[in-house]
Amino acid sequence: MRINNKTKCDLGELVQKEASLFRPRCNALGISLEVNSPKEQSATVNQFAVYTVLINYLQNSLEALESACRSGKITVTLAKKAGGHYIEVADDGDGVAEDVQKHVFKKFATKKTGGMGVGLYYCKTIVESHGGTVGFKSVAGKGARFWVQLPEG
Repeated sequence: MRINNKTKCDLGELVQKEASLFRPRCNALGISLEVNSPKEQSATVNQFAVYTVLINYLQNSLEALESACRSGKITVTLAKKAGGHYIEVADDGDGVAEDVQKHVFKKFATKKTGGMGVGLYYCKTIVESHGGTVGFKSVAGKGARFWVQLPEG
């Protein structure tokens, strides 16, 4: 698949499917995974970009809760906003370390053991190449929310 290919798809189905791949691991760790999505959300987007970002965000949230050694909650939200598609992954982990926050979408910004610090950089690069935006908000001890907004078509 070429990276710039955009196809018509159902984002609601895609988000549900990808989140379901994480559900068994979340359940085993006592982590609740909730998906807030319309039943259907037709879109013309690059499915590879959506998949890449969603998997990265989910993996990061899961690892944040796992490293905090406690159960918690991950919430995935899909919505239409400002003529585009908005996907958010939020968790109630410890949040992003303050000294990493200003570098979070840059290469090699990580404090994770074994992490390379390229996942979020890669997500940003892919999304911006499709005219979209990424962002996050983190509150120490209360968790983090990472989102992506992709334009329609």
